Amino acid sequence: MKGLRVVEDPPVEELFTHYRQHQEAFLHQHPLLPAARPRSTFGFYTDDGCLHAFALAERKPLRTLHAAFAPVGALPETLGDLLEAWVDYLHRQSSFWRLAVQLPFPTEAIGDEVLTALQHRVSFRHSDLVLNWSTWVTPLTTDEQALWHACSAHHRRNIRKARRLGLEPKLLSDDSDLEQFSFLYEKMYRHRKLAVKKELVRQQLFALRDHFHSYGGGAILGIMHQRQLAGAVVIAYRKRSAFYFLGASDPDLRAFPVMHGLFHYAMMQAAEAGFSEFDFGGYDLHARPGSQTANINRFKEGFGGEVVRYVPQLIFDIRPAGSRLTDAALRVRKWFRLYRG
Repeated sequence: MKGLRVVEDPPVEELFTHYRQHQEAFLHQHPLLPAARPRSTFGFYTDDGCLHAFALAERKPLRTLHAAFAPVGALPETLGDLLEAWVDYLHRQSSFWRLAVQLPFPTEAIGDEVLTALQHRVSFRHSDLVLNWSTWVTPLTTDEQALWHACSAHHRRNIRKARRLGLEPKLLSDDSDLEQFSFLYEKMYRHRKLAVKKELVRQQLFALRDHFHSYGGGAILGIMHQRQLAGAVVIAYRKRSAFYFLGASDPDLRAFPVMHGLFHYAMMQAAEAGFSEFDFGGYDLHARPGSQTANINRFKEGFGGEVVRYVPQLIFDIRPAGSRLTDAALRVRKWFRLYRG
């Protein structure tokens, strides 16, 4: 790709137009969605002024840029050009020590020859000190019986129980629905003794509701118990998959199979809309037995399907000495988490 240049903080309206044109884009790449951490935005332009791709990157501690899913619109054959231009641009700056990029391609969708070709263009490495993305994907079908029998016996019992208890799924769209969702999200996180930014979640929910209403591309679904919201999820629609973005359930209703009923409903809705798979938005390959993440993994497994691994993060050492310091800090953090947990 000749004449490629990188522009930091390009016009957000232009990025949004580009985002909408790519059905494979992840919701994490939405340029107008409020973010939990400060972000840097990069546009990749050719000399004729045409935007070919963009990337959103979180600014993490120790001068690290982390692009969770980037860049929108990049295909394997153009990745070399885009990443080489990006790394060259950052080398000329003095702001960052490293760039970490999680490519939006499953391992089986991008061959070793593509990564080898990338390595010849620009030097990178992998690391087990960072979270390399993997997820759980369940195939969808309009055959309700096939979808039902793909679930484990335990999940089928709980889905039936949810129906007997009168848990009713619904589309969430009113302001009051989203306020309840936001409250439920905060309540769940506080129950788990985890930090939560309630106002950020609230802003995201309202922004997503407005985006889905104007452009499609997803739905906010809830499940009711005695006219009160018991659980809720945000589902984003991509080219062929429904992607679970975030959700919450009432910790006071732990004895109720709230999320069993809600996810089964979300999957049936996605299948009827023509999507061929349901992406559960992550799967921890290193979860400790008996931990909360292991229990979440088991919940996802109960709907049938398989683990899908993504290409490990590409680590670009913009300032090698600083990047080594970042590795040392990550090792300490990893040791602390293992020791604590």
